[in-house]
Amino acid sequence: MRVSGPERRNSIARARRTGRHHMDCSEMSFKYSLTFPISGPNKLPRFKGWAAEHAPDIAVSLPPQVPVKSEALTIRLTSADDREKLMTKLADAKL
Repeated sequence: MRVSGPERRNSIARARRTGRHHMDCSEMSFKYSLTFPISGPNKLPRFKGWAAEHAPDIAVSLPPQVPVKSEALTIRLTSADDREKLMTKLADAKL
């Protein structure tokens, strides 16, 4: 079911607030997860920037926040294929 008008704008605003950066994320199901090592502050902005540049075609759902002391980040994905693609791309990444 497609939404339009105010409902669509609310859906987009909710997606931005929750970190689900995909146009139709309200219609998607993020059933797969991927945890990878990442340390230091600003993990979410760093990953968002990297994903926008290196994997713009992969829809991800991010947690609302990650503790600075955490040494890993877990993201949610829509398919096992997306998980494999992202694992391959992250293998060489310097986050």
